[in-house]
Amino acid sequence: MALQNPLNIQELLDLCIGFVSESRPSLLSCSLVARAWVDTAQSHLFHNPLRVTQRSLVDIDAMALKLLEALQLSPHLARHVRALDFIQVRPDSTIQQICSLDFKFTHLEKLTIEVDDRIEYWQSEAFVRVLALPTLRFLAIHSSVRVPSSCSETLFRRLSPSVQHLRLACPGWDLREIQPGGGDGAAAPMRLKSLTLDAGSAQSLHPGVMWPLDISNLLALSVWRADKISWNTIPRRTMHSLRILNLRLSIFDENGVDLSIFPKLAVLRVDRAYTLSALCQTVTTIPSPRLIIITASCLNFEHDECDVLDGILGSFDSSPLPVVEFELVRRDDEGQIEWGSRFPILTSQKRLRVVCRTWEMAEEWWEQTINAL
Repeated sequence: MALQNPLNIQELLDLCIGFVSESRPSLLSCSLVARAWVDTAQSHLFHNPLRVTQRSLVDIDAMALKLLEALQLSPHLARHVRALDFIQVRPDSTIQQICSLDFKFTHLEKLTIEVDDRIEYWQSEAFVRVLALPTLRFLAIHSSVRVPSSCSETLFRRLSPSVQHLRLACPGWDLREIQPGGGDGAAAPMRLKSLTLDAGSAQSLHPGVMWPLDISNLLALSVWRADKISWNTIPRRTMHSLRILNLRLSIFDENGVDLSIFPKLAVLRVDRAYTLSALCQTVTTIPSPRLIIITASCLNFEHDECDVLDGILGSFDSSPLPVVEFELVRRDDEGQIEWGSRFPILTSQKRLRVVCRTWEMAEEWWEQTINAL
């Protein structure tokens, strides 16, 4: 069950969280049991205090104001914050005031920001303090507008080099427009372990144009549209380091993607494929997979399609043989398909697995996967 945000529980703020401080009198006034409970509760409840389900501006402003008041009363709460979502940020907003407080979020690991056409506000000193935190490991940037390359370049210069996992959902951005590093204010490289390119982010995965992103030791890659990637520009070191690939084949990927360039690829998830031939041609190029995940949107589960896919997936001769997962969105769909008769080879080899993941669960699967890197 999802926890209620502590900033919405006035009684908790008034009687527990708000007044407790690190001063000696306050500590002495608490029993050992109560103090241990408060610290644990604060840590759990303030893990991501700005995460809201309804992303209306009113809700976000109200949550940010309550967080600001709580931090002003009890600055030590900042050490419990591990993740922050900065959504719909406006000039002189409460979120900007939070970033301007005298203390730092010393344990902040994950940051999600939404950038609109006022990208210059992210270049203010208040936001730069957060973007450059040495504890940041996960960064997600969402933007539905096209911004000048000079602005996005300046933003990337300010990002913490400690970021290991980057998610870009910026269809109006193109890192190919950003000039390679060097000169005054050159950014330290972000040595990424995972890179997620969502919503049509067009990139050429070439070290000369990916600055300041260092993908030479990339372990996981997720791409919304495979046709947006220049696969032949991927550095050789990246080809040999990649272990996990989450792929969506578009209508333009008629011949699929040649995955033989990734000799150590162990996990492949095909989120969507418009044609069976593109799916099959992609799957057959994997050198030695451990797990192949195919979502239900890839197939109509007609007998002839299942027969073709069963023959291809059942003919792998690598050791150990890969497990094949069919990922369904709804649990009800699981009983509508006679899996044994549709995929007899995989069933006889005991390599077939059927799972149910909603879109949110698929997102969690990806986060858990890269968290383990």
